Amino acid sequence: PAVGGIVYNTRDVTERAALEAELAARAFRDPLTGLANRARFQDRAAHALDRRAHSADGVAVLLLDLDDFKTVNDSLGHPAGDALLRRVAERLLAATRGCDTVARLGGDEFAVLLDHVRTPQETLTVAARILEALDLPILLEGAEARAHASIGIATSAHALTAEALLRDADMAMYRAKARGKHQACVFEPSMHAAALTRLQLEAELRRAVERQTQLVTPAGPGGDGFALVY
Repeated sequence: PAVGGIVYNTRDVTERAALEAELAARAFRDPLTGLANRARFQDRAAHALDRRAHSADGVAVLLLDLDDFKTVNDSLGHPAGDALLRRVAERLLAATRGCDTVARLGGDEFAVLLDHVRTPQETLTVAARILEALDLPILLEGAEARAHASIGIATSAHALTAEALLRDADMAMYRAKARGKHQACVFEPSMHAAALTRLQLEAELRRAVERQTQLVTPAGPGGDGFALVY
């Protein structure tokens, strides 16, 4: 009698599994630096926040933006800029803890996820190590460059989602830039209130300008007019 059966090619199955694993890894990896990308970072942050519900430890995000990175691209070219980003990635990995997630979110923006944070000082210590590591000179195209960065720090004390953590860290990072760059700044709720106030002011100014442009004649004494005192 005839005997039927299915023959599996073990090599094909292994190669297909390896290819699928590689494609999955690429979906969560920054191609330039090999770090986690934004999607991977947000996924890790979301899981860390979920675990926090069963732990007393906190979660923190450090958002870094390189100061004056455009100068490197303009003066030395984009290949040198890419080389600088790769060196920054190496130094971030060396300056952080082994359990931390380091990611490149895009452009010259990086982020570090700190899980199991017990005290606020832990985040400041990591930020200080990062600033110190980035302060060392980097040789690019025969020229010496420095990758100074402004760092914004946000914690789960004020944010319940990964998006909120990144938003708060972003506000703190811009505050660090406003204070002179190359430093770290911790998010405070007042920063969010100030951002909302500024947004409301901009909307009111925009409406005032639109009303002014609709006037047929310039406003005279006692008329409807718009003046900005800055």
